[in-house]
Amino acid sequence: MNKVINVFSGVILAIYCALVMTLAFDLSLSSMVNLKALPFKFEICTGFAILIFLLGLLRIKRKWQGANDMRNFKNFVFATPVSRSSLNLSLVYAGAEIVFMGFLLYFLYLISTLTFEYVMVMIGAILILLFESLFFSFLILKGGNSFRIGINKSAVAYFNREMHIFYFTGLKRVELHQDMINFQYKEDLNLLLPIEVIRKEDRVAFREALINVLNERSTRKKGRLIYIDDAFRKLE
Repeated sequence: MNKVINVFSGVILAIYCALVMTLAFDLSLSSMVNLKALPFKFEICTGFAILIFLLGLLRIKRKWQGANDMRNFKNFVFATPVSRSSLNLSLVYAGAEIVFMGFLLYFLYLISTLTFEYVMVMIGAILILLFESLFFSFLILKGGNSFRIGINKSAVAYFNREMHIFYFTGLKRVELHQDMINFQYKEDLNLLLPIEVIRKEDRVAFREALINVLNERSTRKKGRLIYIDDAFRKLE
């Protein structure tokens, strides 16, 4: 979901930047088209800024909701912090977003010397999103109960920068493929959990807890046992 939002935001920002550059430098798209004469220029630029801000809020809501859900969840039969390497990767992604927003703000600052009214709302929106990203990056560095991987009777869930949930409903097989745990569902749906998310010292406990929960679930529901391959049973 976040990837879709990021791609959509990137497309909108590319169009917006092209527009404000055209307005700032009085560029013409052709001999027949001059955007300087475009009506409602301020309103259009403000609309782009509001749209980017709303997309950012959607991403922020999903991020903080996942963090709060994981921190407040009490019914795990197994729970442990995600690995430091997984958090470091999340920090890299957060850092990339921060750098991108920093360059965008610098670009908007340069444009603002020529046409401040068309970029001032966007500058405000990006500043708010930037401060939130910086604060959340600090939380990633700090760690805590939000950044956990857990198993309950219904699913495996973990949070490193966004929520990942692997439900047991419809699950047919659990297999180990190189550095991924593959959860295979009906209609050949496959969801992959990177082993790197689990700390090395917790992998045996995670394996045993998952096997026990899946076996108990099959017994309780009087259903067929979920296939667990030998490679996963030997996970260390």
